[in-house]
Amino acid sequence: MGDGQATDARDDAARPDAARPDAEAGACRVAEVGRVCVRGTVGEGGATEELVAGAAVRFQLFPKGCFSSSCSVVREARCDVGAPTGPDVPLTGAFCIGSVEGPCTPDCSGGGFASCERSLDAGAYTATLGGLTLAFTVPSSLPPGGRCVGSPF
Repeated sequence: MGDGQATDARDDAARPDAARPDAEAGACRVAEVGRVCVRGTVGEGGATEELVAGAAVRFQLFPKGCFSSSCSVVREARCDVGAPTGPDVPLTGAFCIGSVEGPCTPDCSGGGFASCERSLDAGAYTATLGGLTLAFTVPSSLPPGGRCVGSPF
């Protein structure tokens, strides 16, 4: 693995011919989780996402940093939901982003995401991952795309 620093593809985009040390096969750099979302089942017409008691609640994790879609490859994207302790739903996740040779486009959509799910009974919950906390209620309706906290930047 790399040196534990999150890759910032904006730097590579500014230097499209720059040698990237993680371009070797399988090498990658660890990126911390920057954004957490709670997602439900898409409702009729797609206007909402529904969290239903006893059904799977899906969580999505996104890496922190800007990773160009043309020169980044996700080597690891992991999301795990621990057993709830009362209202607390612990999440863990990991990302490792590698580089591929070639010029980098100036976009930030190459970091991917990781998903995991757990069935939850009716109640008020708080998902936690590091310093990120996201309160939600089962059952409830969420906007399209779910409810999120944090930022990839």
